[in-house]
Amino acid sequence: IIAFSIFAQMIVNTLYETGKRYQILFENAPDAIFITDSESGVISDANPAASKLLLRPHHEIVGLHQTKLHPPVKKDDSTKIFNIQVERSRQKKKVQPVEQVILRSDGMEVPVEIVAKTANLGDKSILQGIFRDITERKAAEEALKKSEKKFRTLVSNIPDVTWTSNFEGGTTFISPNVERIYGYSPQE
Repeated sequence: IIAFSIFAQMIVNTLYETGKRYQILFENAPDAIFITDSESGVISDANPAASKLLLRPHHEIVGLHQTKLHPPVKKDDSTKIFNIQVERSRQKKKVQPVEQVILRSDGMEVPVEIVAKTANLGDKSILQGIFRDITERKAAEEALKKSEKKFRTLVSNIPDVTWTSNFEGGTTFISPNVERIYGYSPQE
């Protein structure tokens, strides 16, 4: 009985330490993590990064339906994407990141990339969603598009033929004036 009691205590201590370790990882994750019931869509837990992303305290997030994370006009989209993520994960298909918009408590919409996967916790099926704020990436993509548009406008208005090539010697861009000067389209 004493040996069993010591063994049982060791198991309890190991489980406690493991739980504590995972709680620390969950609470210190840099991205927002939402734990949602995969059947009902109700959020059962969220980490501090989720509170920071939404500008809401933990107690206001827990109990929300996952659609409430998104602008009301995106409710149907968020429901559809949620269901697709649950189904893909259950079928053990590759999890694809999806871009969505979340609605902060101050009314600001924030672009996020979401990666979600189901897991079973006891008899409950949950969906763990990791939300990464991609505001900076979206701004950089938009700046790149504007810069490329300016470049193409500038190059297209130069009376000569202008081109760019890669290190392998292939042409990556050629100005439309190639057709006027040489009679070949840029695609040719």
